[in-house]
Parts: sequence; structure tokens; C-alpha cells
Amino acid sequence: MKLDLEKLSMESRDALRAAALWGPRFSMPVLLQAGFEAATLDPLFDSGELEEAKGSQGRFFDPMLMEDELARIPWSKKRKLSLRIAEALERTRAASELIGQHHVNAQNFANA
Repeated sequence: MKLDLEKLSMESRDALRAAALWGPRFSMPVLLQAGFEAATLDPLFDSGELEEAKGSQGRFFDPMLMEDELARIPWSKKRKLSLRIAEALERTRAASELIGQHHVNAQNFANA
């Protein structure tokens, strides 16, 4: 079932965008730590746009959707979502390189 992305709630759309910023495969625990509730992810997984991958990861069913979303994210939204991801990565004690990458994407160079 194809999802009409324009009809998504803002929080579900932001979750999709955060996943796109992460990459083709993304960490479900980090998205949850970033403040995206499981209910906001439900329409994305129920429609098949996102699917479960190994372990606690998710992935885009169609890599073009990820590319399209990345191209549509306004600069200010990209910064805010990248900061949410970086802060969530810090809380989960992820690798410093990964945290730094998302701080750079957030234009938060002091913490990169």
C-alpha cells in the first residue's frame, strides 16, 4: 500500500526525514531516543515505506524515497532533526564519529 506522504502527521513526516538523514539503514532505538514515538512510525512501517531490518534497525523499502525526502528537507529542519539525532546518539553512547557527523549536519560545530 503506497502512502500519501502529504497526508502524514508532521511528527511522522519528521520521523521519516530523520530516518533519511540517518541513511538507508537506521537505528530504531536512536529514533525513539530522539523523541519519535513508535505510533509516529506505525504508518511508515504499515504502508511498507519503511521495513524492519536485522537487529533493531529499520530501512527504506525504496532507496529513492530516502533520496527524495533528503532533497525536500528544508535547511532549518535538517539542522533541527540532525541535532535531535546527535543528542539521541550521545544518550545511547554511540561512537563519537557518528555523533560528530550529526553535529556537523546540524551546523553545531562546537560539539562535532
